Amino acid sequence: NKGEYDKAIGYYEKSLAIYLKTLGAKHPFVGTSYNNIGAAYDAKGEYGKSIVYHEKALTIRLKKLGAKHYDVGLSYNNIGAAYDAKGEYDKAIGYYEKALAIYLKTLGVEHPLVGTSYNNIGEAYRNKSEYDKAIGYYDKALAIQLKALGAEHPSVGMTYNNIGEAYSNKGEYGKSIVSHEKALAIRLKKLGAKHSDVGQSYNNIGGAYDAKGEYDKALGYYEKSLAIQLDALGAEHPSVATTYNNRGLAYFKKGEYDKAIGHYNKALAIQLKKLGAEHPLVGTSYFNIGAACKAKGDKAKAMVYLLKAKAIYLKKLGPQHPNTKAVQSWIDDLK
Repeated sequence: NKGEYDKAIGYYEKSLAIYLKTLGAKHPFVGTSYNNIGAAYDAKGEYGKSIVYHEKALTIRLKKLGAKHYDVGLSYNNIGAAYDAKGEYDKAIGYYEKALAIYLKTLGVEHPLVGTSYNNIGEAYRNKSEYDKAIGYYDKALAIQLKALGAEHPSVGMTYNNIGEAYSNKGEYGKSIVSHEKALAIRLKKLGAKHSDVGQSYNNIGGAYDAKGEYDKALGYYEKSLAIQLDALGAEHPSVATTYNNRGLAYFKKGEYDKAIGHYNKALAIQLKKLGAEHPLVGTSYFNIGAACKAKGDKAKAMVYLLKAKAIYLKKLGPQHPNTKAVQSWIDDLK
């Protein structure tokens, strides 16, 4: 929780070694240790390692606790979250739905974890660009959270954040800002001004102003976000890459192409290291660099980056995805 993930993993591994020796490899406490290590790797942005440990936890829990146990639902949820972060959205939805089915049966329709599952499924659909479906799931989550947790709970703030992002994706930026400002107010009050979720809200409000064409206002919010993220998450976290990318987009729209490329390259370096060479967000960074090169008049370099983006989008998102069609349009314009 302090962001010292390597230190946390060290303690979890010590705990695991003791449990393995004293309780055996299939004890539920061993599953809990694997789960905790997986969660720490997820927080570090190392999603492949996270999945390995969460699958170890799931195997133990299925055998020792049964397929309908609450902890099995947690493992399904955690594996889904890691796949979501890796850009494998259909796989993520499958795991989230397994978690939801368990929670509905064991906890009831109004339990906060049911709300969390609806939220997670909505997020995966938003990542797939199915925004109305995403908002439907977010609204289900919000109704449960408001009733079960109260109007100022951080989980309510997260759901307002997600609704804001979906409206932004739909181009409804006024609605987006309203939702994000609700999220920010909750987070500032409940989490404090330096929390990473506050940084996320600043980033997302910046994104909405960016889309409205208010670039200097957007850059101000992005700067607030970046300062918090660097302190709370570290210089190589994927969220830091997102903020660099967003600042690059704002500079691009202002016509400051060299500044834009500098920020895109910072984002790309983090994404390649933390997400892998075929993640859709890596494709987006290539796309953005290519667009900036084209705007500068360097068509040859632009084509190199746009083709890299296209290859990733085709493999990970498919030929009909809006991102794939968009990058193809830019490639056609260069020919």
